[in-house]
Amino acid sequence: MYTRIPGRKEKQVLYAGIFAGQTVKAEYSIPGTIPSAIHKLISEGVRSNSRASYNYENMYHVHLYNINDTTYIVVVESGYSKKLSFELIEVMKDLRYPTTEELEDLAKRFTANQNEDRITRINNQVSEINDVVMMNIQRVLKNTTKMEVIAKKTEEMETRALMFKKGGDELFSLARCQNIKWTIICGLCGLILVGFLGYTFFSAVN
Repeated sequence: MYTRIPGRKEKQVLYAGIFAGQTVKAEYSIPGTIPSAIHKLISEGVRSNSRASYNYENMYHVHLYNINDTTYIVVVESGYSKKLSFELIEVMKDLRYPTTEELEDLAKRFTANQNEDRITRINNQVSEINDVVMMNIQRVLKNTTKMEVIAKKTEEMETRALMFKKGGDELFSLARCQNIKWTIICGLCGLILVGFLGYTFFSAVN
């Protein structure tokens, strides 16, 4: 069963073929002129062990893969996913005894599966956006944490500066008291000395 969105025309897989050299092993095609063009391409020769994509008449894309003289070819409408085209080729490579019916089934399945591929790509894009947003949030939180640490360090430095200033003021006050104390002591000693010298002088005169 192939699900399709009503009213929406999906890009189709128009042709799928497998060639051994120039001999057709199996092929499926929507009626048209594509098989003759593919056979002409094969007759002109395909480079061994190669992978290529071509634009055909500006309407179709031809994707091919050659390995061990076996060529797998898919033709899709313009706009069909290149990634999905080569995924189809990878499935074709796994067919042991390919038939037209199997290739038709694969072509229809990969035509219907475009929605799943599109949804997967959208989900991947959303996931990438979410990752970027989370990285930005983590970066902001990290920067916020750094700012908090800096603010805390600044506050600690301000507190230490205030304590240092307070200690300096106390030390200055203590030094000033000590200076006054020693000034008084020196003054008293000077008065005592003057008094003693005066007493000795007057005693000697009398």
